[in-house]
Order: sequence, then structure tokens, then C-alpha cells
Amino acid sequence: MDNSLLHFFNQTLAHPILDVLMIAVTLIGNPTYYTIAIVALCVIIKPWRKMGKGMCLGIALTLLATFGFTLLFQFTVLRPRPDPGAIRLIWPQPNFPSYPSGHASCAFAVAAYFGLRFRSAQVWGMGLVWAVLVALSRVYLGHHYPSDVIGGAILGAGIGATMSGLLHEPLPGIHKARWLLCFQIALALFVTHMAYLNLIPWRYLRWPFADKVFHMLLFGAITLWLNLWLRGRTVRVGRWSLPIAVALPFTVAVVEECLQSLSPYRTFDVFDLSCDLLGMTLGWWLSTKWIRRFELRTPA
Repeated sequence: MDNSLLHFFNQTLAHPILDVLMIAVTLIGNPTYYTIAIVALCVIIKPWRKMGKGMCLGIALTLLATFGFTLLFQFTVLRPRPDPGAIRLIWPQPNFPSYPSGHASCAFAVAAYFGLRFRSAQVWGMGLVWAVLVALSRVYLGHHYPSDVIGGAILGAGIGATMSGLLHEPLPGIHKARWLLCFQIALALFVTHMAYLNLIPWRYLRWPFADKVFHMLLFGAITLWLNLWLRGRTVRVGRWSLPIAVALPFTVAVVEECLQSLSPYRTFDVFDLSCDLLGMTLGWWLSTKWIRRFELRTPA
């Protein structure tokens, strides 16, 4: 599928006008130029100018975090770029690994950051259209596989949403901390995406039960932050009162484990589900303690 989509965008859609357009988009979408352009817009556009240094600092920190995580995963996964001999290459490929796409991650991070900052459908629309265009330009130019830009979009959107919440949430304590849920969900989706692409760097996970520990940590953290959003809400199932923050991600984990039977690289594993549930239980317990302590410190 990856190669078929790459061939479609890189060769089937090839046109001289698109060549020029996509080169321009990919140059503007470069993380370095992107940062300069965003800061300039914060100075030029009047509504943004009122937010001043806070907006510039926020977007700079968002792009810095996105670029840092992108480089971390690129040099951990070490996926090669598309073979130059098998594609139509009209612009030199960067000397970085392929997964995830840095252009896509930064573009989607900015879209999520501004979308949540302004809470405007117009801002969301403009940001997402531009982010998709940047992502497509990377595939069109043969610099990335489609899965690279999908991975970048997941990672960038999670970081952008998290940074927007952490920097601009007006309420303190758990109200700010709960925004880490966005990054945690993105991280879980990102790692799952890597697994289905057979890109997990097993050379770093050779110690016993490493994958089980990561299952526990990934889903445990999701439950922890989700329970902060839900403030410990439960759902009645017969005589049982189940925490929604455990029931919801566990249902997703069961569905995902069942879907693994469709992948040639993955298998259904009850032990994985057990580790997921253990992590969720611990995450729920910790967040419940946190909520109670916060409520005790907050005046009525």
C-alpha cells in the first residue's frame, strides 16, 4: 500500500506546475522557515499581535518539542528514505531518516496549537488544509512514504494540542496536567502505527518482557490523564461501578488486540491485555489520589 500510494502521488500525478507548487510548499513548510514565518505573522496580524510574546514563545516551544521528538524517533527507527532509483526525484532528499516526517509533524503541531488557541473553525480549517498540503508535498517529491507523513501528523497533532493546553489553560493544577492526555494518546497511536509497519526498534527492547512493560506504561498513562479529564466518573454495569477511564481504553485495547490477527507482523496476546489492564488500574488509582488531594487543597 505504501509503495502504491507513493507511486500514485510521485509519478501518476506528476505535472510541471505541481512540481513547482510542491517544491514551494515543502520549502515554506521547512521547520526553520516555518518558525520564522509564524513569528512574523504574530507581529503582522493585529489579533495575534495583542497576544505578543506569549504567542511567539508558545509556538516556538511547540515547534522545538515537535522537532525534538521527531528527531528522537527518526534516529531510533532509522527507516531509509524511498529509493531514489525507483522514484521521480526532482528535489534532493534530506540526509535524515524517513519516519516520521518532520515537515508533517511540525505542520500538524502548528495546526493543533492554533486551532485550540483560537477555538475557531476558520483557524482549524486553514491550519489543517496547510498541514495536509505540506504532508502531500513530501510524498509528491518522493522524500517520504505516505506512512511517514501519517506518523508525523499523529505525533505533531498530539504535541501541538498538549502544548496549547499546558501553556494557555487558565486553571491550575490538574486542569493543566490533564492536557498531557493528548500527547499520550498520540504516542500510543504512533507506537501502534510503528508496530503495524514493523518499524519497532527491537534492538533496544531485548530485555525480558520489555514489550509488556511498555504496554503497561502506555495504557496506564492514558488512564491517568483521562481520569483527570473525567474527574473520576464511573458507569454502572449491573451491580458494579466501573471507572470510565479504565473501561473506555480497555475496550479500545481489546479491539486493537483482535485487529492484530489481520497483521502479518502482530498476534493476539492475552498477556498484553493483562498488562494493559494492570497499567490502567495503577493509572486510575494514582489519578484518583491526585484528584482527591487537589480537591482538598481547593477552597469550596
